[in-house]
Amino acid sequence: MGFREVESRVASRIRGTLSAYNDIATVGTRHRMGNPVLRRRFVLAHWLLLGSLTVCALFAAVDALVTGYHLHAAVEAAAAIGLCIGWIALRRGARIDRIASAMSALVGTVVLTVVLTSPPADSSLVWALLFPAIPLFLHGPRIGLYHVLAFDALLFGGLGLGAALTSDGHGGTAIMNAVSASAVMTILIFFYENGRADTYRLLEDAANSDPLTGLLNRRGFRDRFETELARARRTGAPISLLVLDIDHFKKINDRHGHDVGDAAIRHMAGLLTANTRRHDVVGRLGGEEFALLLPETSAHQAAMVAEKVRQLVADSPLALACGLVPLTVSIGAAQTSREASQFDPLFALADRRLYAAKEAGRNRVVAV
Repeated sequence: MGFREVESRVASRIRGTLSAYNDIATVGTRHRMGNPVLRRRFVLAHWLLLGSLTVCALFAAVDALVTGYHLHAAVEAAAAIGLCIGWIALRRGARIDRIASAMSALVGTVVLTVVLTSPPADSSLVWALLFPAIPLFLHGPRIGLYHVLAFDALLFGGLGLGAALTSDGHGGTAIMNAVSASAVMTILIFFYENGRADTYRLLEDAANSDPLTGLLNRRGFRDRFETELARARRTGAPISLLVLDIDHFKKINDRHGHDVGDAAIRHMAGLLTANTRRHDVVGRLGGEEFALLLPETSAHQAAMVAEKVRQLVADSPLALACGLVPLTVSIGAAQTSREASQFDPLFALADRRLYAAKEAGRNRVVAV
């Protein structure tokens, strides 16, 4: 067995073990199959809380029974209790941002206390170099950096003041080395987290976007619908949905070719995005079918918008070198209601009305 094969098997075994432990961490929580970004933050918070809790509890016992650093023991024991409460709250569904802030504060307090009150011979300063990982991993690069800067200001300001007032504290060289090492650690984690976040955004955009038009695809449109629906439930505002279909699209493809068909779809996407409100959501659900989500819009208002869109498309033929290609659309409109309060029933209602518009002769709107 070659080295590469051994390496591959070991890496595979490690990945499998980590995946299993991460699955264990999410058992019984809403993050089990949820948003991958929130799931990652939850898993990180879960294990960091347990790890920090374990370390604080062990050091509290050692400082109380062995070293005699009773102040350290008291602070570490209090932090362990706080971290335990935070872990329980996290498991019960508390917001990760609040738990992360509390954890950063507790761990930061412990590290500051230990470093600022320990003699240089104890080498406690090395713990300060690990702190940046906690806020940067849990809060992300932007907010996490503020936590790190606040911690470093307190830590190195305190060390500098101690060095200036007494000769028993950490020397200037040790402080400068610690500042440099902490800065390097912060920069490395910051750029790692920033690059990871950018990569995820690119992948998410690719997964939620239609490559031909740049509009949201069905998945992305549905996600935006859920976001707008949650906002509408808080405000009590209505939401309406338009489902549009280019009439006789197969004939356009058969007569002019698929390149012209693609141009017609891009033309349609451009008309919709250029003639809707900034907070309206436009998506291409597949083929020649589009959808338009209208927040804060009643059924009557949605019918008026649908009629304007229908007329706009009819008045805006696709211009080609060989001439104009006329386009029309059929539109079904529906508003959220008790019977259609989720995406699937609302879309099904609008889709039935779309087909009613087609059966009635196309190039028309059906809203009831």
